Amino acid sequence: VQTCALPILVIRNLNLVEKGITVTDYKEIISVSSEANTEILDITAKTQDPILSAQIANETVKVFSNQVYNIMNIRNVTILDKAKIPVKPSGPNMKRNLLLGFAVGVFLSFILVCIKYLKDTKVRTEEEVKKILGYSIIGNIPDIKQGGKKAYYGR
Repeated sequence: VQTCALPILVIRNLNLVEKGITVTDYKEIISVSSEANTEILDITAKTQDPILSAQIANETVKVFSNQVYNIMNIRNVTILDKAKIPVKPSGPNMKRNLLLGFAVGVFLSFILVCIKYLKDTKVRTEEEVKKILGYSIIGNIPDIKQGGKKAYYGR
């Protein structure tokens, strides 16, 4: 048995075809990693259904341990721990994501307001004119409204 036959055996043993899982899907669901400086393999399965994930991981370990002699000539394979059904989802954390999104939104809004305030060069009051130009104000021309709309002269 080759390692490429492992997904086929697991899919056949668990009747995953009925659940719409193909060999390509299986390869995306399963991840295998080795612990540093050991001969321990960590097999993980991630799907939307936690029960199915545990079944796939356990069946993969079972099939692999039965076929490992043919693959790697190793006779004594021990399963250290079976996959357990998770109590809570492994990700994404909705509470954390919402709080983080809110905090980033408030921060970016604050930065945007500060930039807009710092880039504003309009003169709005008589005091600002005196401060900037150093001249005193002789007169003031009020806005004249025509038909409910402001009329600006000189534009």
